[in-house]
Order: sequence, then structure tokens, then C-alpha cells
Amino acid sequence: MLRWRLLLFGARERTVDVFGLPIRYFETGPADGEALVLVHGLGDSAESWARIVPLLGRDHRILVPDLAGFGRVPIPLTSTTDWHASKNQEKKLNVH
Repeated sequence: MLRWRLLLFGARERTVDVFGLPIRYFETGPADGEALVLVHGLGDSAESWARIVPLLGRDHRILVPDLAGFGRVPIPLTSTTDWHASKNQEKKLNVH
């Protein structure tokens, strides 16, 4: 249900490959707006931000990813702690 709230607000659901792992994220807001990346807590998903994204998305470019092993992102073959520590240091979302 929260996914639909994001989509109805106009967020685009996308997937980017990060070292073989498909990372799902939502993006909304003006392309030239200041970028905000909202990261969910453990045991949650990108949808946890569905109620606040419409407010922040008026003036900001919002990126809301699922972390590896949560939401609609599969669990990596290595532990999620090791994967996040090594892979997220090497590649970041392309925010201009």
C-alpha cells in the first residue's frame, strides 16, 4: 500500500545494478532540486518514507533506496554487513 502512495505521488520506481545486486529505489522531485537520500532503518524498506516524500519532494530531488537484503533487494551472497561496507564505499548513486 505504501508503494502505491509513492507511485501515485509521482515517484518513479527504478533499479540500478550495484556490483551485480539490483538495488531498487524511488526517485521524485525536481531534477534541479537539492538532492536528499532517505535511508530506511533495519528491517524496513524504502516504502517507510511514503508519508514524508510528498512533502520533501516539492522542493528537493528525493532518492529512496532499499538496502541490500531489505525491501525488494535480494540478500547478497556475502553477509549484508560486509557487502555494504565494501560495495557502498566503491559506488554511489549518481546525484548531480
